[in-house]
Amino acid sequence: MKRFIRLNILAAVLACGFCVPAAVAESVESRVEVTSRGDAERQRGAILGLFELLQERYPPDHPLSASQRRDISGDANNFLQRYGYLTDADGKIILRLQFDERAIDARVQSLLSDAPDAVAGLEPALLWLIVTQGATELMLTEGAQGVLPDTLDQIATALAQPLVYPRDGVMSDGTVSADDIRNVNVTRLESASRGYAAGHTVVLSMQADGDEWLGNWTLLSSGEQWTSMGPLATMLQVGLTAYQGRVAALEQATDTPLAFGTVPGDITVAVAGVGTPSDYAWLSSNLRGKLPGLSVKAVSVGEGEVVFVIGGSGGDVAGVAQGIAALEQLQFVLPEPTPVALPAAFGTTEDSLNDSLDGIVLNDGSGAAGDLEVEPIVPVAAPVATASDLNYLLVR
Repeated sequence: MKRFIRLNILAAVLACGFCVPAAVAESVESRVEVTSRGDAERQRGAILGLFELLQERYPPDHPLSASQRRDISGDANNFLQRYGYLTDADGKIILRLQFDERAIDARVQSLLSDAPDAVAGLEPALLWLIVTQGATELMLTEGAQGVLPDTLDQIATALAQPLVYPRDGVMSDGTVSADDIRNVNVTRLESASRGYAAGHTVVLSMQADGDEWLGNWTLLSSGEQWTSMGPLATMLQVGLTAYQGRVAALEQATDTPLAFGTVPGDITVAVAGVGTPSDYAWLSSNLRGKLPGLSVKAVSVGEGEVVFVIGGSGGDVAGVAQGIAALEQLQFVLPEPTPVALPAAFGTTEDSLNDSLDGIVLNDGSGAAGDLEVEPIVPVAAPVATASDLNYLLVR
């Protein structure tokens, strides 16, 4: 009987891996749903469980990058202390994992201390990336592993360009779709990009043709687009380098006045309150979105004001104003009339009027006479054209 009991106990331990009433000292636990109790599925579950644990312990604004999180997760077995299985009420298999907390923290600190100082100097870019290869279409998220994320991270590190990837599950939960990324749905992507610790958002749709790749890039804030071609590493490096150049141009544009010039039929739109490169980028992108079919070009940038030239409307100021009215962040500003001096004829200026009334007494009906008090005359001219056809104030 005793042998039978011992065998039952041994079988239970082998089945569950461990049965411990309390967690192992200095350990952290994660639970992941798996499809089986096999070794391959356990290893996959351990990697996923450690990655989710890192996401909880180190929020998106933590210096630990997505590639570093993947590197740590790939070594999940080295941090794993114990594991076991549970079956929930729905019959699903749950893998219970306990990791060495000290070892994880030590690895994180080691990676951060070895990180290049140059990376800290640039704002991270949020990258929405969709890959099309034949009939397969995949999206790159923060938990992805393989040749593409590894190559991208190596190039980003070489360019000192930190990258942030969308969280896992943004497509499955309906936040964005493949079409949103491929077609650059500005509204959906701007909404989905909130909450990430990134300065700019870039969208990349890439397609494979044998060993060659074609990448279509879009800087979401400004609407600028460019392409890169070649083997995978070349295509990514050229595209990211172009992204950095465009961001640098945006930042320089807020400090450097540009030449002003228009042609007949163009409409000038001045917007005040543009204080940052992000404001300028948002403004450029949204003006183009609300004025389809028209050219929108910034011709003067500086001192908090941007002047755009709108071409292709045939001088239709009302039509342009109607399109811009859809942007609630832009408040229309009536141009102030320019004071104009009136002709110096008798009785038309303050001095001449006061001189002509000097010595005249006024009977106000009360029987008492007194000097006439004359209010100063402030000349008011009819509204005149200002330097810009339409004027707005940006309020974000």
